[in-house]
Amino acid sequence: MTTRKIIGAKIKTRREAMGYLLKDIVPLVGISLSSVKGVESGTAKDIDLYLKYAEFVKCSIDLICEKNDFIKNSKTYKPTDAVRTLLKDSFFDIPKFAFEVRDKLLSLDLIDENASSSYVSNILTNLEEQGEINVDRSNKIHKYYK
Repeated sequence: MTTRKIIGAKIKTRREAMGYLLKDIVPLVGISLSSVKGVESGTAKDIDLYLKYAEFVKCSIDLICEKNDFIKNSKTYKPTDAVRTLLKDSFFDIPKFAFEVRDKLLSLDLIDENASSSYVSNILTNLEEQGEINVDRSNKIHKYYK
């Protein structure tokens, strides 16, 4: 079982022990239903989602994590917060591809050098679901903007 699946299972168990249904968690944690399901199943890619959800259900990831990399990277880098930082300035005034966002985050040392464009794309998709960013899907190419 992968680390994410272990963490997701622990978080789900904690949620159930607290008496919350899936639909109850969404507004309380502030992430989408698909993100909640992704965390609980261990398929969500964004580390910040696990951290936010775990914090709400008072579940320490330090205690349940088998791989130190997950913790090290999530504490050193907050990728979703890093993208939100870019949203505050003029970076997204002109639509950007995920690789452009990744390159900018790397140049500012806001994400790990091993982070892929797909990883950044997942973060951008999560932010879109939360209404924080827009996506131009014309010509089957995604460009992200404010």
